[in-house]
Amino acid sequence: MKMRTKKVIHIDIFTIFMLLSCIVVMFYFIPFMSNFLSPFSMFGILCILFFIIFLFSDWKKIQILLINGLCIILALIVFGIKGYKNQGVVGIYSITLIFFPVFCAIFLICKKQYEKLKILSYITIIGLTITAITTYLGVLLFPEIARTLAAVSESDTEIIAISTQMNIGGFDIVYCVVLALPLYFILIEHFANGKVLVEKGLKILVVLLIGMFVLKTQYTTAVLLLFLSVFLIIIFRKVSIKGMIILAFLIVLMFESFSDDLVNGLNHTAEIVNSESISMRLEELADSINAGAVSGEDITERSKVYKKSVDIFLANPIIGSWHIEGVSSVGGHSTVLDLLAYTGSIGGLFIVYTIYKVERYLLGTMKSDINGKYIQIFLMNFFVLSVLNPIISGTFFALGFIVPSGLIVANIEIENKK
Repeated sequence: MKMRTKKVIHIDIFTIFMLLSCIVVMFYFIPFMSNFLSPFSMFGILCILFFIIFLFSDWKKIQILLINGLCIILALIVFGIKGYKNQGVVGIYSITLIFFPVFCAIFLICKKQYEKLKILSYITIIGLTITAITTYLGVLLFPEIARTLAAVSESDTEIIAISTQMNIGGFDIVYCVVLALPLYFILIEHFANGKVLVEKGLKILVVLLIGMFVLKTQYTTAVLLLFLSVFLIIIFRKVSIKGMIILAFLIVLMFESFSDDLVNGLNHTAEIVNSESISMRLEELADSINAGAVSGEDITERSKVYKKSVDIFLANPIIGSWHIEGVSSVGGHSTVLDLLAYTGSIGGLFIVYTIYKVERYLLGTMKSDINGKYIQIFLMNFFVLSVLNPIISGTFFALGFIVPSGLIVANIEIENKK
C-alpha cells in the first residue's frame, strides 16, 4: 500500500522581503529601472514591505517601539512640512519611498538578518557604481545633463527620456558617489585582504575616478566633499573624531569664503603651466567650483537663501514657523537650516535625537576601529552636505541607513540594551 505524503511548502517571509527590497534599492540607484517599474507598481511593493515590517516587528521590545515610533513621527514631520500632504496618494507614495530604507534596516537588524542587510548594501554600492559609470559616459555626450537633472520638472520630457534610457543620474547620484568614498575604502580593505600595494593602488584609483566624475558633472559642493573626504581619510588614523569634526567645519568655511580666490588661482595656474593636459584639467576644476549652486546661483545667492532660513528660524526659534499660516517659504537649499526654520529648536532637537538613536542602533556596538572611523567620516560628510544642500530623498536615505550598517553590522555583535 502506497502512502501519499503532502509536501509542505515553507514560504520564508524574509526571502520575500529581501527580493522586494532589492527591487526598491535598484529603483533608487538605477534610473533605467523606471522603464520597467511604474510609480503605481512601486507603491504596491512598498505597501507590501511596510505591511511585513509592521506585522513582524518585535513591538514588545521597548527599544524597537521607541526607534520605530521616533521614525514614524519624523516621517510625519517631513510629510507635513515638505508639502506631501497636499499631493494625496502621490504624497503618501513619496514619503514611503523616502523612509523605507530606515525602517528596512531597523527591521532586518531587529530580526537578526544581518547577512540580508549586507547583501542589500552590496546591491546598493553596485547599483551606484553602475550608474556612476553610465552617468560619466552620458555627460561626455551631453555635458550639462547631470546638472540639468538637478532642477528638472515633469514638463522636461526629453531630458527625462534621455537620462532614463542612458541611465544618467543627477543630483542624488552625483553626491552619493562622493559620499560613498569611505564606504568604497571599507570594501577595498576587506577584499584586498592585507595586500598593502593592491589596497593603496585601488584606493588611489577610486579617488582619481571619483575626481574625474565630479569634474565632468560640475557640482560645486561635490568638489568640496571630495577634498574633505580625502583629507579626513589621510589624517583619520592620527586625529581624534572631535579633531576631524573641527577640521571639517574649518575646511567648509574656508572653501565657502575663499572659493573665488581659489578659482582665480586655478585659472592663473592653468595659463602659465606648460602641459596642455594639466592646464585643461585645472580649467575644468575652476569651472566646476565656479559653477555655483544647483540652480545656477553663485556663492552670494546661496548665502541669501541660507540667510532666509536662518531669519525665519530666528523669528520663531522655539517652535518654528510651520504652524503659521501664510509664512513665506524657507530658503530651500539646506536641509538642516530648513528643518530648523520649520520646526524650531524643539523640532530640531527631536530630529537630531531621532537620527542619533537610529544610527546607534543600526551600527550596534561599533568600536573606534578603522571601519568605525570610515563610517564616522561618512556621517560627517553626510551632515556637511545636509547643511549645504537639500537632501531629503529616498536615494540619500538608502545610502545613509542601509550601506554603513550593512557593511559592518554583520561583523560585530549587536547588543540591544534596555
